[in-house]
Amino acid sequence: MMRFAALTLAGALICAPAFAEPRQFTVHSADGTAINGQADLPAERTRAAVIFVAGTGLFDRDARFGRSGTPRDAIFADLAQRMNARGLTAVRYDRRGVRYGVPPAEMLDNAIAGTSTTTSQREDLAAVYDWSRARDGLNARCIVFVAHSEGLLHVARLAASGAHAPNGVIAIGGLLESPSSVVRWQMTGRDVYSLHLMDVDHDGRVTNAEVEANLSETPSSFADTAAPFLQPDGA
Repeated sequence: MMRFAALTLAGALICAPAFAEPRQFTVHSADGTAINGQADLPAERTRAAVIFVAGTGLFDRDARFGRSGTPRDAIFADLAQRMNARGLTAVRYDRRGVRYGVPPAEMLDNAIAGTSTTTSQREDLAAVYDWSRARDGLNARCIVFVAHSEGLLHVARLAASGAHAPNGVIAIGGLLESPSSVVRWQMTGRDVYSLHLMDVDHDGRVTNAEVEANLSETPSSFADTAAPFLQPDGA
């Protein structure tokens, strides 16, 4: 099992973005599936690279997750520029079956996306990692994984497979419980907990007024809608 060092991103995150020259790549996973991505190269290259690993969802290399309506909604693309500003190459890839840079209706290849398993996602990551280290690839000598949510599990499974240890791993919303426990929280536990928080007078009844006044202070506010919590009778 690898030992993963904890690194800080503070310097990279506060630095203004720098222009990055993208290098497109295609690697093949263990089952032959093509995995596409790009390496954003800083103006002054070093042999250090960051590999971004997305969590649950059909994400492309940009990992668009925000709702601000700004370019920063593309979380991995935004972080990649900030890494470039510190001289780090940023490696980003599309989840298998996801097409990049096409209209939303054409984004998903269902036949390929349907082959995704926990094993295939580990092997997809391994292929990108091997390319990043290879002399005929990126030839990086210092590599850090930045993994979001379930992406940390892919990194952990890669570690358990005996892969070469990276220089560090950074988790964004990383799992600290079993996957089944996390899914249970996401599907039911989060909303139950949020309802308790919205019941500010502790009378065991959450009114529409309480929902509208307090939803924004609860974990369920991530969905950006109060509709599932509002009573049809307006009470």
